[in-house]
Formats: sequence, C-alpha cells, structure tokens
Amino acid sequence: MDKPKIDELERLNWAIGDHQIEKSFDFPDYPSATAFVVRLALLAEKKNHHPDLMWTYRALRITLRTHDRDRVTEKDIDFALALEALLLPAL
Repeated sequence: MDKPKIDELERLNWAIGDHQIEKSFDFPDYPSATAFVVRLALLAEKKNHHPDLMWTYRALRITLRTHDRDRVTEKDIDFALALEALLLPAL
C-alpha cells in the first residue's frame, strides 16, 4: 500500500490495522451527522465500496476493509481519504 497515503490517514487519526481501518467522528448535532452519512452513502454507491457504520445521534464510527480479501487494500485507503474530503463541510 501507498506509504504517504497511510501516513496521511494516521495524521487524520484513522486506526490502521491489517484487517481494517477505523475512525470515530463526532458531529455538532444530529442533522450534521445525518448529512454526512447521506454523502457517505452516495460515495459508497458510486465507488461500490461500502463501509460498516455505527451511528448514534451525533457520533459515527466508520470501519473499512475489503470484505472479499478480509484485509485492508488500497481501495479502503482511497475511500477513507475521500471521506475526509466529504467531511470538511459537515463539521
């Protein structure tokens, strides 16, 4: 995997393991969290890559892994970076 991309995700507080990458987000309110989840869902459909989500009111935990490989791939790294770009208007 691309070391500079992994370094960037670590800088952005993503927890990176062999089998998944994960990050928790806190939003100021429920509508902000909901808006981000909607944008995330549209991106997931476009890229045909669907993260696991744990969403409660203002908090969201996103877990990424390539299910058919049961590990983290470049696809997960790129999706996480794309999520960070979506996040800017949400928080």
